[in-house]
Amino acid sequence: FYKPQGKRDANLVVYVGRPHLQKGIELIPALARAEPNLHFVCAWRPDGQDHRDADAEVRAGLGGNSPLNFEIITLPDEAHHEAKRDLMARAAVFLHPATYIEACARTVIEAQACGTPVVAFRKGGNPEIIDDGISGVLVDLPSSYPPAGMNFVGAQLLAAVRRVRELPAFDKGDHGGRRRMAADYL
Repeated sequence: FYKPQGKRDANLVVYVGRPHLQKGIELIPALARAEPNLHFVCAWRPDGQDHRDADAEVRAGLGGNSPLNFEIITLPDEAHHEAKRDLMARAAVFLHPATYIEACARTVIEAQACGTPVVAFRKGGNPEIIDDGISGVLVDLPSSYPPAGMNFVGAQLLAAVRRVRELPAFDKGDHGGRRRMAADYL
């Protein structure tokens, strides 16, 4: 189901996932402001109260000053898997700025299955599922985050987004298949 499809938009950077502030989504509008040549999209389906609260907080934080190159898309209840797959497959970069330790982010794996490189923090399971410099770029999260490291973190994420766009296309068959997993364990 998740596989490369069609043409990529070289300027499209996407986050697809649950709207939680621990996912680092509050950083994305700031990244859009700092890099006006890229188009940043957050796509989610706020199906729980905590999701609706985070969605509202991000939108309120924009205060009517949303960067022109940033948008929030609400995924449809019906066919939301297809919508997120199509968005991931079109993107040049999948951004996963989660600031907490997440064991295995499903959307990271789905993006890679679509052939889309990932930018994420070197936390939790990310180093196990992202081949740094090949299938994505891992960014160190300073212990001072937040708030002291906010500007530093944003700069690091933006540098990683720029770097990942310059990586050669990767063969998803070599990154995440059963053979690769077995070889890594060995």
